[in-house]
Amino acid sequence: MRQVFLVGAVAAVMLAACGGGSSGGASASSVSVQASSTAASSIASSSTASSASGGLGLSNGFSAFYSDPNSQVRNWVAANPADSRTATINSAIAQQAFGKWFGEWSGDIATAVSGYASAAQSAGKIPLLIAYNIPSRDCGSYSAGGSSGGDAYKTWISAFAGGIGSKPAIVILEPDALMQLDCLPSDADRTARLALLNYAVDQFAAKAPNAWVYIDAGHSNWKSAADTATRLINAGVARVRGFALNVSNYRADTELQTHGAAVIAQLQLQGSAAKPYVIDSSRNGNGPNGSEWCDPAGRKVGATSKVLSLGSGMEMALWLKAPGEADGCAAGAGQFLPDLAYRLATGG
Repeated sequence: MRQVFLVGAVAAVMLAACGGGSSGGASASSVSVQASSTAASSIASSSTASSASGGLGLSNGFSAFYSDPNSQVRNWVAANPADSRTATINSAIAQQAFGKWFGEWSGDIATAVSGYASAAQSAGKIPLLIAYNIPSRDCGSYSAGGSSGGDAYKTWISAFAGGIGSKPAIVILEPDALMQLDCLPSDADRTARLALLNYAVDQFAAKAPNAWVYIDAGHSNWKSAADTATRLINAGVARVRGFALNVSNYRADTELQTHGAAVIAQLQLQGSAAKPYVIDSSRNGNGPNGSEWCDPAGRKVGATSKVLSLGSGMEMALWLKAPGEADGCAAGAGQFLPDLAYRLATGG
């Protein structure tokens, strides 16, 4: 391991070996990365000292999150009424609220996001949106892809934020992008990625004032709390609601809560304000299968999407990854498999 010096951090931190997210990890290299100095106003409620519910109308115990009526699992249920697994998959997964992922497959992104957020607003529910289009996404692994370059990404993420507009929404910003800085080939590439994340933060601040943005921060078995906090600071966490843990992974609630508290403590030690966080609880009902992250056997759905305690610590448990959609081993990443969904529904 080599030291990584991140501008704005209290001190250099030692990179832990990658613990794997949706794509595993890579060895670290020494890099200085400058956080964006672009001035931007904080979005409504981005500080934990501000109104806890902001423009979203949330309260502790809130569970009225929107779920895509055209999701793969709902379409499968509708097409297979006689299948012996259908009733279980329908009740345990299809009828639950989970996130909608947006990337290069989404077509015109402003239209796609606006349409989805508007449908949620009309239903009186809050949409869970995952922005997943960073250049060199997933470092060429199972979910490889993303925007063709920095300028294309800026256009895309600006349109994404504009599509939300004044509508309420929860946004998870770029799963794995921050934790996978190490696999990028050069210091310049790592600096550029942090600049893009800061640009995204500023776009949501300017164009989506009622969106709560959480920067993805990996999970409890990946980077140290100190390293995670440093990366978050340099990605602009001070200007968003908070951070997200366990997206598309399987770590248990208690483990995530311990790690999340340590990250918050490190944020404060490194000169930042404390920030709340959300977790992906969609597939962590049985916890992890060791360090295996790619469609491991014996996993189970976790607590369904709801607000836990607004304003501090673990404030929401959300289904961000749709249970039954593969990680890339059982099938192509994002492909729905009824067998996988049934096993997650039953814990088998």
